[in-house]
Amino acid sequence: MTQSTLNRDTATRRRFRRPALLWAALSGVLADALLRAPGRPGLNLVLWAFIGVTGIAMLLHLRDGVLDRESGWLLGGAFALAATLALRDAEATAFFCIMAATLLLVLAAGRAGTAWVTRAQISDIVFTCVSVGLLCAAGPLGWGRHAGDSLEGARLWTRCLRTVLRGVALALPALLVVNALLMSADPVYSRIITTFFQVDIQKILDHAIVITLIAWGTAGFLRALLSRNSLADRWRVPNPGFAAAEVTVALWLLNVLFIGFMAVQLRYLFGGASLVTVTGGLTYAEYARNGFFELIDTAALVLPILLVADWASVPDSVRARAVLRAAMLVLVLLLMGVIASAAYRIHLYQEAYGMTEQRLYVSVF
Repeated sequence: MTQSTLNRDTATRRRFRRPALLWAALSGVLADALLRAPGRPGLNLVLWAFIGVTGIAMLLHLRDGVLDRESGWLLGGAFALAATLALRDAEATAFFCIMAATLLLVLAAGRAGTAWVTRAQISDIVFTCVSVGLLCAAGPLGWGRHAGDSLEGARLWTRCLRTVLRGVALALPALLVVNALLMSADPVYSRIITTFFQVDIQKILDHAIVITLIAWGTAGFLRALLSRNSLADRWRVPNPGFAAAEVTVALWLLNVLFIGFMAVQLRYLFGGASLVTVTGGLTYAEYARNGFFELIDTAALVLPILLVADWASVPDSVRARAVLRAAMLVLVLLLMGVIASAAYRIHLYQEAYGMTEQRLYVSVF
């Protein structure tokens, strides 16, 4: 990493430190106000997501003068997924949409909000997600201190006021937690505190925890988004450097295995209703369940194998690369046949017994 890149990263942090931390604090306050409503998230989360995505886009625009198209698509996709929560009150829908939106935001913050996802390998995405997670865990600590925050040269009362305010801010979380524990331990002490302050300490503590956690993570997220430096640039798993021919042989052995499996199971895999009709004691439920999850597990296993094969191989010629890609294409086509069989099984099951929410999720997967 060059010294100029480090200098640009430092300059960017100094420029955006104060607005980013203020935006992080505002995000925490808005999250506490909007997301504490009873029940599953809905319109409240959509409103909070819209405000958050708008702020992120504005910060990126201020940094570069223009929002990168890839980052714009990622931010827009995250908001679209959050917006679906206002359409249907389903626990599973909320879970999947929130997880997918979070992933898109992490990708948008990866590599300092520049275009990189469309040409990245799986290892790049994994390490970028790890680096963004570490920066979110570091929170505002990752920003360091601004040179303008120095108290030297300031007036005496200004220095004293800043010192007191920072001391109070540092002590407040510990004071609230310890006081809540003491109130829970001693009812007399709890009555005295409640009578003296006429406030619900537990309620204040709940609000403070939500605001602090959201603001802390947002500060780290903005650090990853606005910096000119990325931890993922420093982390690399050494490439094993296998020859493309070696990887091609391994993939063709896997292809032969799939071809043999498909040939043996052809009638059973695509027998469908006729097989259920002629086979005594075989029901649609048994036909759909027998082997369905095994086929899905096979598909889930082969996809990482293809990604690892593409990463681990070093093509020594254009022809070797073309042969390797041909082997991958054959494996993908065979895998599509396995997935088609699994989808047809669950289709017959739904025709016989109807559609349920659980069967819909199984079909999607």
